[in-house]
Amino acid sequence: MSALAAAQQLFADGKVEPALDAVRRVLRRTPADADAHDAIGTMLFRLGRMAQAEFHLARAAQARPDNPVFRNNHANVLCATGRGAAAAAEYRAALARTPAYFPSLVGLARALAITPDFGGAAAAAQQAEIVRPDLPDPYELGAIALTQAGRIDEALAVLARGLERLPEHPRLLTARVGATSYRDDLTPEIMREACVRAGTSWGADERPARAADGREGRRPIRVGVLSGDLREHAVARFWLPIAEHLDPARVAIHYYSTSPAVDPTTDRLRARAAGWTDASLLPSADLLARLRADRLDVLLDLSGYSTGHRQSVLARGAAPVQATYLGWPTSTGVRAMDWRIVDSITDPPGAEAHGTERLLRLDPCFLCYEPPTDAPALPPSVRPGSPPTFGSFNALPKLNRRTLALWARALRAAPEARLVLKAQGFADADARARTLATLVELGVEASRVDVLGPTAGIRAHLEAYSRVTVALDPTPYNGTTTTCEALWMGVPVVTRRGGMHLARVGESVLRAAGFGEWVADDDDAFVAKAVSLLRVGGGGAGGAWPREEVRRQVAASSLTDARAMGARFADALERMEQAS
Repeated sequence: MSALAAAQQLFADGKVEPALDAVRRVLRRTPADADAHDAIGTMLFRLGRMAQAEFHLARAAQARPDNPVFRNNHANVLCATGRGAAAAAEYRAALARTPAYFPSLVGLARALAITPDFGGAAAAAQQAEIVRPDLPDPYELGAIALTQAGRIDEALAVLARGLERLPEHPRLLTARVGATSYRDDLTPEIMREACVRAGTSWGADERPARAADGREGRRPIRVGVLSGDLREHAVARFWLPIAEHLDPARVAIHYYSTSPAVDPTTDRLRARAAGWTDASLLPSADLLARLRADRLDVLLDLSGYSTGHRQSVLARGAAPVQATYLGWPTSTGVRAMDWRIVDSITDPPGAEAHGTERLLRLDPCFLCYEPPTDAPALPPSVRPGSPPTFGSFNALPKLNRRTLALWARALRAAPEARLVLKAQGFADADARARTLATLVELGVEASRVDVLGPTAGIRAHLEAYSRVTVALDPTPYNGTTTTCEALWMGVPVVTRRGGMHLARVGESVLRAAGFGEWVADDDDAFVAKAVSLLRVGGGGAGGAWPREEVRRQVAASSLTDARAMGARFADALERMEQAS
């Protein structure tokens, strides 16, 4: 066995440092050895040591540019660190040598999705499907790219094709939950079926019978928080104010991060943590064993089916009580998930039928918003010479045809108005063109619409609200962070009440902030409220909407009262533990 093969066997056996040392000895003897650079770079990549991995993988690719494996491995680290365009170039270089090289086809799909070029990503995934139709990756990646582009029917068709070959595959069923949540004809029954099918696919509850340990209030409740978003992210922004106001005499938080990313938000969370585990590289079996060994009272899942989720662990039962919160707006369908934390507006009596978990209603609102400390000053309520403008900064997949048709009605009813749309997905030129074309089909002149891509940093993002007079909430999948941010920037938000959690979050946020009058019961009321607010906010009807008053009311509302929310949340944790 060669020295490199022996090192790779050591790594496979879990002997990480001996494996790395063995390759380093090879490189000391032959510093230009491309195989050794690729070997150690691949190990470091798997360990999440991206900067070191990139150094070695780049050396290997530069030394042997004709080797598609080396080019592919270099591309992997570029893709994992968010450099989609550079990664795509490397994957294409590998494919130029070996056009049917499956790892580079699926890698190209991933890279193009983050560039973003959603159509290109879907095409690359389709090529990968031709090469290996027996694997889930092409279907999953193609469907995710199409979902991000808002092409929901096409995404579901790809997944249906994949599920014909790979029945009940959990990754494909999970992607199906994501795509289904954006359907414009969504009903609670359709959503529940997708969630239950996915949740069942991840496995059965294997928890042993719960043994009492005599806590009975004599020690803090041990709460695990499992998430891939313990960093600057919408989930962390809502969780952080709660976490910082939990009484440590009542609640001890142990974090399990499924992402290696760290930033100042991570530091704030760690500062008050009783424990922290980097679970980003832990296999499911090891994470399950760790969680059980930590003897948690309650395990709180902040992911649902979002990126970094570990439903494969939760489905088997990692703690005596498991609850899902914040990260996903539907049931998980996982039988071992005991609770879902909601409120009486998002999930009124009877909503239990929409999922498999028991509902813990955290009233008056299940959310707590912490406004950014670097939010810009409010712009003038009226900008002379600027037309009144509807706006939405919601994610592209939420802007389905039903939503755009409703907004087109408002624009037709207010011919003086413009519309500004802003989303990460609009960095894709084809996505911008498709959305604009749909609005034109619905009777809105293209000259009245501005479609904007992402901006760098939260401050610049919030400053863009200076262009918006009234924000429009999508339907049926409401905004959450976007609604809170619009309100903080003094912009009224109009929402249409729906029939399930993801279609009622807008109402919950608005009522908590004290603006229940902006909730519409149906399409006609939505249009009427939007146009009325627009004409006041744009300086018509003899006035202008006072942005300062909106921000002042939000700041004084239950939506931002972290101290009270911390106390309610501790009560909720104890209630779930005692009732389970």
